[in-house]
Amino acid sequence: MKKYTHTLLTFYKFVDIADPKTEVAKHFQFCNDIGMKWRIYIGEEGISATATCTPGQLQAYKLFLDSNPYFRDIEDFDVKATKVTEHAFPRMVVKYRKEIVALGKVYNAQEVHNGGKRLAPEELKDIIDKDSKDRVILDMRNSYEYKLGHFKNAIPAGTVNFRELENVIETYKEKFEGKKIL
Repeated sequence: MKKYTHTLLTFYKFVDIADPKTEVAKHFQFCNDIGMKWRIYIGEEGISATATCTPGQLQAYKLFLDSNPYFRDIEDFDVKATKVTEHAFPRMVVKYRKEIVALGKVYNAQEVHNGGKRLAPEELKDIIDKDSKDRVILDMRNSYEYKLGHFKNAIPAGTVNFRELENVIETYKEKFEGKKIL
C-alpha cells in the first residue's frame, strides 16, 4: 500500500508585480530553507508554480504566501493539491519569466480578471455531467497534455503549445457558432 507523504501543488495567480526579481529571490530563499522542491516562475504578470512538499513544508509555505500581499488568497490552492508518495522534482528552480503562462503576450491582472466568466468546480462538474447539444467543451491544452487526460466529451484544440491559442480560437468560434463554448 502506497504511503502518501507529500503534496503536489500546482497553481498560478495573475497579479501585477512591480519587482518580480525581488520576489524570485524571496521565494528561492524561503523554499530552499524549508527544503521544498519545485519549478516556479514569477514575472510582472504573477506566479506559476508546480511544487512538492511535506505537510510541514506545505503549512509553512501557505503562511509565507499569505504574508505577501501579491500571493494572498490564491484561488483553488487546496482544491488543486494532490497527495503523492515523494518529491516529484529532483531540485528547486525559481526563475524570472516575462510570461508565467506562455501565450506569446503578457497580460496584466485586470485583463485576466475581465477575460471571461469564472466557474466554480461544482458548476463545471454539473456542465460536464449533463449531455447538452447547445454547448461544447474545448480543451485548450496542447495535444500531449490532452492525451494524458481530459474532461468527458472535451474536444482537443489540436495545438502543440499554448501560445497557439489565439490562432485557433476564431476557428472554433466559427465552427461552433450558436453554441456556448467552455
